Amino acid sequence: VVDAINQRKYGLTFGLHTRIDGRVQQVIDRASTGNMYINRNQIGAVVGSQPFGGEGLSGTGPKAGGPHYLSRFRKREVPVTEVPEAPLVEKEALTNAIATLDGREWSARLDRIGTLRRALRGAVPDAMAAAAALEQGPIDLPGPTGESNRWNLAPRGIALCLGPTDERALEQAVQALATGNAVVAISPDAHQAFVPLLDSEFPVTVLNGRIEPNMLVSLLVDCVASAGGDLAALRQALSAREGAIVPLITERLQPFAYTHERAVCVDTTASGGNAALLAKVGGEDVRAA
Repeated sequence: VVDAINQRKYGLTFGLHTRIDGRVQQVIDRASTGNMYINRNQIGAVVGSQPFGGEGLSGTGPKAGGPHYLSRFRKREVPVTEVPEAPLVEKEALTNAIATLDGREWSARLDRIGTLRRALRGAVPDAMAAAAALEQGPIDLPGPTGESNRWNLAPRGIALCLGPTDERALEQAVQALATGNAVVAISPDAHQAFVPLLDSEFPVTVLNGRIEPNMLVSLLVDCVASAGGDLAALRQALSAREGAIVPLITERLQPFAYTHERAVCVDTTASGGNAALLAKVGGEDVRAA
């Protein structure tokens, strides 16, 4: 049922009423939803307690009232990296590279930062420092007695790192991997630059070259990072996609951008909740068995 809901691509709020603690964790881990409410109603988000915002077709950026919300109102001049000469990557090769990725095991690991540090041995220190400084949670947030509120960051899925230089592509990949994503990296000499990460331990695949922006219209990726090239063309291609908005990450160091925010609110005083709270949703009766 949760998988079927996820496939609808909407992810604003999710409600669950159950007496089984294990079921709660099972659903929380599986649902792709910005705000989850356990054994309580699904309205009344409070700033600082339940930062509000969804993902997929239900969200476009940092949660309202969340720790990264202020950055949404900031406008920065981002230095554009000059694009080196490189051959175009064929779409079939890129599609196949994406299809071979599976980052589920990597995203579940708690030692990602340490593993990356050992593999890179002091390389890309700025990206490593930014990734290590990012608080990914879970974090306990304040709330009234009898209510548990927790916030955490979850990986977006597959990150397409376009550099455009080898150095920039590696920095982008490090941030994406540190936050639990799988990575496809494209840069002029990616096979050489990514040697430390081309190990079965990391969900990384690389291609030498560059891509045409219009290829982004149909690629199965969850975020795109590029610090140079025709950024307007990349944005236009991403805006022409159907379904959830896929962000274009242009800042050199912004590990938060490779994640989704999720907040979970639990009424700890309710034994199995109160299904009557779900009786009216959008004007239609909902009955729970």
